[in-house]
Amino acid sequence: ANCGMVARPLVKVLRLPPGFGVKETLVLEEALLRHDPSRSNWLVQTVGPAHPVIVLGLSGKPRDLVNLRRWKSYDGHLEVVKRFSGGGTVVLGPDTMLASWVMRGWPAGTNPTLAADSPRADPRAIMSWSEEVYRPMIADCFGPSQAAVFSARENDYVLGDVKFGGNAQAITRGDWVHHTSFLWDWRPEHMALLSQPRKQPDYRKQRSHESFLTPLREHAEAHYAAQEGGSAGGVGGAGGAGGADAASGVGRGEALKDRFWEAMVQAAEAQYDVEHVELDDVIGPLEDALAAAGLGGLREWEEGPKSKRARTRVLGEEELLEELAIQEEMEAAVGTVK
Repeated sequence: ANCGMVARPLVKVLRLPPGFGVKETLVLEEALLRHDPSRSNWLVQTVGPAHPVIVLGLSGKPRDLVNLRRWKSYDGHLEVVKRFSGGGTVVLGPDTMLASWVMRGWPAGTNPTLAADSPRADPRAIMSWSEEVYRPMIADCFGPSQAAVFSARENDYVLGDVKFGGNAQAITRGDWVHHTSFLWDWRPEHMALLSQPRKQPDYRKQRSHESFLTPLREHAEAHYAAQEGGSAGGVGGAGGAGGADAASGVGRGEALKDRFWEAMVQAAEAQYDVEHVELDDVIGPLEDALAAAGLGGLREWEEGPKSKRARTRVLGEEELLEELAIQEEMEAAVGTVK
C-alpha cells in the first residue's frame, strides 16, 4: 500500500520542563547539533526563565549591546550568557517562549548519512523555510488577518512592521540550528537592560522598543475574544469549573500559551512525521556520545578546557566589569568629542 510513497522526515519534539535553565537549554541544543548519536531532527520547546537572563550571540560584545550599569545594579543576580549561535542580543524572561529546530541536511530535515553530503544550508533560505512552517501556527493562534501580514524580515519575525520574534542560527556543514525567542509579552525594565544597538534592521527606523515590538499575548487574546465572543468556553478547555473566571486572567493566559505550543507542533506535522520524547530519553545517549568522544558528560563538556568545551558559556563577573570599564571609557570619549 505504501509503494511509491516517499517517507517524510521525522522530527522529535522535546518540551523542556519549566526552570530547566537558559544556559542548560543552549548547551543541550549545541550537544544535539554536534554530538547526537542518532542524528535526529529536533524541535525543542521551552518557556523563558522566571528571572531575566541576557543572551548574546557568539560574536556579541557586552560593551556594545548591554547596559552594563544596569547589569551591575543587579549585584550578581543577572546572568549573561553567550550562546553558540550568531544573531543579536535578547533578554529572556517569563514572558518569552523559546523554540529551536535542530535539523539535518537541506532541504530541511532530509538527513543524509553524512552531514558533508548535504548542501550547506543558506541562512536566508532557513528564514524563508521557517516563515512557511510557522504561517499556519500564526493563523491558528492569532487569526488569518495576522497570518496575512506575518513575514520574516532580515533576522526577525514581524506582523506588518512590528517585531514579535528574534532568530539566531548556527550552521555546521550540512546540519543547522534555527532558534527563536517569541515575545509573548515584554517588560520595559527588561528591555532597558539592552543598549540601543548600533546595527539595526532597516525596517526598525531607529524606533524605540515600545514602538518596535508587539506582544503576541495581545493578538492571542484578541483572536480568542473574536472566536468566543466573550463566552465562558475558553481555549483548550479553560472554561468549565469556575465559568468565566476560569476562562480569563491567568487560566486563559496559560491556555493560550498551551495552544501556541500545540499549534507549533501541528505546523510541524504538516511537513514532517512527529515523535514526542522525554528529556530523560535524550540526556543518556548524549552523555554516552560525549564520553565516547573524550569530552566527559554534558557538565564536563560545558566546563572543560577551551579546545574541548561547548561554545555556550556564562560570562563571569570579572569579564563583565572589564567590559563596563571599556563602555564607560567609550561614553566619556564620545562626550569629549561632543
